Amino acid sequence: MKTSMHVFLYGINGVYNYGCEATVRSIACQFKKKYPNCTVVYKSFNFESDKIALADCQDVVVSPIKRKTFSAFRKSLIGRGIAFLRRKLGIAKPDEYLNIDTEWLKECDVLVIIGGDIFNLMSTQEHQNAKYNNDRIWVSKVAKANDAKVLLWGISAGPFESNPKAKRIVIDYFINDVDLLIVREEKTRDYLMKNGVTKIVLRADPAFFMKTKSECNYSPNNIRSVGINLSPLANRYLGIDHSYEEWVEVWTERIEQILNFSGFRKAILLPHVVKNDDLIDDDLSYLQKIQRELTKDGYDSEIVSSNPGFMGIKTNIEQCDIVFSARMHGAVNAVTCAVPTVFLVYSSKAVGMCKFVYGKTDMVLDMKELAISGVQEDWIISLIGLLPQVKQFIELRSVELSNDAGQAIEDIQKKVFMEDK
Repeated sequence: MKTSMHVFLYGINGVYNYGCEATVRSIACQFKKKYPNCTVVYKSFNFESDKIALADCQDVVVSPIKRKTFSAFRKSLIGRGIAFLRRKLGIAKPDEYLNIDTEWLKECDVLVIIGGDIFNLMSTQEHQNAKYNNDRIWVSKVAKANDAKVLLWGISAGPFESNPKAKRIVIDYFINDVDLLIVREEKTRDYLMKNGVTKIVLRADPAFFMKTKSECNYSPNNIRSVGINLSPLANRYLGIDHSYEEWVEVWTERIEQILNFSGFRKAILLPHVVKNDDLIDDDLSYLQKIQRELTKDGYDSEIVSSNPGFMGIKTNIEQCDIVFSARMHGAVNAVTCAVPTVFLVYSSKAVGMCKFVYGKTDMVLDMKELAISGVQEDWIISLIGLLPQVKQFIELRSVELSNDAGQAIEDIQKKVFMEDK
């Protein structure tokens, strides 16, 4: 292994998602601690915003993804036709499947593919033999052609049974092109191993490595507050035909029920994705609408509107006695702050993560059931009574999870670089 290796992070759309931000920070930090002379570069599709969000992170260089430039012939009808045929016949080189410039991969010693669910099927791919194309696979193949190591870090994957073609593509990629998969929950590990993937380790999500630097402010004598993260994107997965505004009404009512049943006085609204140009993915504008409804109904609330990022929002999380989070990494951040956390679940990955944290799924609330039936008063009262014990558990568990996440770099050293400690 080179003493001054170049490590490139690729795979996400931007760090406007605080979970992606935490992943970049965590992996860069771990590489720099283990290999101080390495250079860690995050390749960004959202360069101007990402470089601002990561300006304080000395461990990583933010570099823009550039679009590929084509010759006049390649742009012509004949050139495009030849390129299409080469891809159709399966004789194109990996680079020919990409619309981005890949010159940077010539400098790459280690390619780290990041982004938790980036290999899972989208709704349009969840039927038999639907087309499956994933640029991370082709980028990885270009990297391998240049003798780079390829890692997948912090992923969940599968099942792919609804689309056998996609399953063959992804499993073949995992087996033949990836040097090590670092997965974040047992369900993924077990599924992939059952399908022949052996170069795999289970470690806590890299975001767990980014613990709070301050002491938690939990105290039963403070104003008792509940932290709430809700995502407009989650509503799409619930199979209920509501408009955006109708969902605002539904979740406002559920927050009010939590406050009423718990006796807590205040809701602290915690955005996890801040994306002004995408209403369906933007937590902030969604939670602002909910806050207006809470205020109208006479409930005390505040919202974190300053876009402080994964590390900055910890100050607000620490003011909460408990956090309910629809975004999985929002829940992870609350756990890193040693705040009791309930996972609001709309997909199986959050169930797996809750089990990874608590060893069971008692701290899961199914969002579809919650939307239809409302908050169960007995469940909330029981939960509030158990908060001191949950708090004590999560304080210890958050340290264990942080340490476990930090062991991933040791796995890489031993299993990829074949080095002893």
